[in-house]
Amino acid sequence: MIRIIPFEPSYNQEVAELIVTIQREEFNLPINLADQPDLFNIKVSYQTKGNFWIAFDTKESKVVGCIGLVSLTNDNVALKKMFVLPTYRKDGVGRKLVETFLNYCQDRKKRRVYLGTNSAFETAQLFYQRLGFQEIKVEDLPSDFPVVKVDNRFYLYCLH
Repeated sequence: MIRIIPFEPSYNQEVAELIVTIQREEFNLPINLADQPDLFNIKVSYQTKGNFWIAFDTKESKVVGCIGLVSLTNDNVALKKMFVLPTYRKDGVGRKLVETFLNYCQDRKKRRVYLGTNSAFETAQLFYQRLGFQEIKVEDLPSDFPVVKVDNRFYLYCLH
């Protein structure tokens, strides 16, 4: 059974390994853990002014996905670090993570969700588009959006 739960520091290494493994082995992106200092301490990087959730397979006792929220100015947020292991993607894990994320935003009266991704993540882009995210240009991002060097596609979802 898959449960979406708030991140706990005991999962930090497992989450970091999940993300870097997908980035490097599945998509051959030139990025490593050192390039992503937010992964060294997810609790501080995300949960002090945002949030972070994991998808946890209770049967296998392992993290199978994650999603992070970074608060921005003007009631905007950034969706960051959404990753799901390939074998769990068809099980709706990604949708459950995004639903948790969007419900959290709606409960807190957030207005817009921004995200950056890489063109190599074609399936992820289609997934976001099906959920109602609209592609935007990098110039349309708010000035406090944390752009990652491998991001070359950007999306916006309006909540209100």
